[in-house]
Amino acid sequence: MITFCIQQDILFITKVWDEIASSYALQHQCLLKILCVVCGKPKLDLAHYDSVGSGRDSTSINHIGLRAMILCRQHNSLQHEMGLISFCKMYQVKPIKLSKYDVIKLGLMNKKQVEENN
Repeated sequence: MITFCIQQDILFITKVWDEIASSYALQHQCLLKILCVVCGKPKLDLAHYDSVGSGRDSTSINHIGLRAMILCRQHNSLQHEMGLISFCKMYQVKPIKLSKYDVIKLGLMNKKQVEENN
């Protein structure tokens, strides 16, 4: 039911967002719909859990297999202040390991780039 609501852009009350934090599958749905995994705000930033390196161009790296989550500006800033491990423990979120499908769906890589990285 929650997956259907996420896919159909149906908004939730706070209690449902608390439930999402405990489900890797629901967090993955939030990633694909670009919803903050903590509060549900739409159309936000991809927060890399695995370091992409300082000064690297995120458009030129292979994202497949990296772990990431979608966070709103407020939670992304908080995550930088607290540190990733503390943030993930506090909100009980687990970053999603990006698949080939995920990186294409999120626009991080195109099909040609994915094929070249096989």
